[in-house]
Amino acid sequence: SIISANAILGAIRQECMSVIGSAYTDEEINTLATRLDGLGRSLVMNGYAQRISTQLRGSRLDRINGVIKLSVRFIPPLSIEAIEIDLTLEPPESGV
Repeated sequence: SIISANAILGAIRQECMSVIGSAYTDEEINTLATRLDGLGRSLVMNGYAQRISTQLRGSRLDRINGVIKLSVRFIPPLSIEAIEIDLTLEPPESGV
């Protein structure tokens, strides 16, 4: 389950990198949701989970600041219980 979670969350973070840190539109977030659905199907086909679903959400301020909030729900291989993880993806601190 831990290996699956790390692979799934890492792939999702990577897929979201194009949106994180800059303001995004409804169209961009809908496109990202479609890409995440495809990524989920690919991860299932590669054996990381039996099923994966993602749900994007965010306030107007999140959209302006380029912050993505999402819930990821998946059933690991050989498991009967689902795991749900809430993620907040935001740009790294500038370090100033």
